[in-house]
Amino acid sequence: MSATPEPNIQVPVDTVGSWIVDSGKAAGVKVDDKDGTEMSASAHDLRGAFGTRWGDDCPAWKPERAGAAFPH
Repeated sequence: MSATPEPNIQVPVDTVGSWIVDSGKAAGVKVDDKDGTEMSASAHDLRGAFGTRWGDDCPAWKPERAGAAFPH
């Protein structure tokens, strides 16, 4: 993984996605793809897990708010 960029520098989305995948690989985080193949976690997986856990841990969280907070 490369160093963290200086503040106020724009980083391409695919670069950030690569950093997340690299972190997942380093941590040994695996997910199942739709066809059942095992792969490293991606930004999409991280986003989904965060939204699910946030919904599970916050009783005031309503499903209709998830659509606004985590648009697909």
